[in-house]
Amino acid sequence: MDLEDNISSNRHKYFEPQFEYDQKQVCELPFEGHENLLDEMMPFLSTEAKIEVDAAIKLYEAYKDLTPLQASHRPFWIYLSHVDLFSYMRDRWLVKDVPEGDKLTDHIKSHWFYKNGKLRSHLEGMYWLVRQSVKYKENGMPDYTYTRFLFSRRVLGDRGIAARQFIFRNERVFRGVLDYIMKNEETVFAHHMQARATYCASLLNTRGGVVELSTWNENDVESFLDQHRHEIELQDND
Repeated sequence: MDLEDNISSNRHKYFEPQFEYDQKQVCELPFEGHENLLDEMMPFLSTEAKIEVDAAIKLYEAYKDLTPLQASHRPFWIYLSHVDLFSYMRDRWLVKDVPEGDKLTDHIKSHWFYKNGKLRSHLEGMYWLVRQSVKYKENGMPDYTYTRFLFSRRVLGDRGIAARQFIFRNERVFRGVLDYIMKNEETVFAHHMQARATYCASLLNTRGGVVELSTWNENDVESFLDQHRHEIELQDND
């Protein structure tokens, strides 16, 4: 992609009110944008998780009907971050405060192109964190309890279980791990949360080699992890 390959020559554009781009290089997508999404997200622009999570929820709700394939379409997120939601990205990630040169280039790669970036540092990551943690009630209303917990614990949302693709892509198993951590946060996970959450993911990954985890629900995950409670408590290498 030309835009990604030429960040060094385009660095100045990330300081502008709008990002200048060649419209001829934009591919048409089979789904529409959301005209008011920027206005809906901007009030929740913050480095504080309890505020930022609402920006992520707005993003998810705007595109919740995307298929998994569409939601994994990288050019779509790059377009959003440079065009529709550029003001949010620019103000959120404070490009003006990053030193010029290679550090600025790496910073742009991490947040606009998410190379080696943590999940919460780019739009696609924010979206998927919500998508995989939201639970719908019987009346069809979304429950963001797990989502808010996930965002409030950066070691989980940036690394930990969210970085384990096998677990993260199975939303019921992912929510099951979150539920287990929430219920045991003051005991099992009072210390070394990242290491212990990661170990939970490893246990489930191993278990997934012999049983079909897609048939499990949150209670199945809790029951399984509780059988390994002592092992989990032994993990202390964050």
